[in-house]
Amino acid sequence: MRFDVQMALSKAKVRDISKKELSHLLGITRQTLFAYLKKPDKMPYGVAARMATILSDDSDEAKRMFCGE
Repeated sequence: MRFDVQMALSKAKVRDISKKELSHLLGITRQTLFAYLKKPDKMPYGVAARMATILSDDSDEAKRMFCGE
């Protein structure tokens, strides 16, 4: 699985979503979010998919952010 952390953080910034708010929307702690952003290969599929859905404008953008291999 590949998750584009830079794209996700950029989209969060554009949408004015803080990491605290994003962690709340994902149902995880802020510390867990930071760990996943630091090592995205450890991020569970479900969390990555929810993050892509929350931050993307459409399904094509979500696919670019989150690509299963």
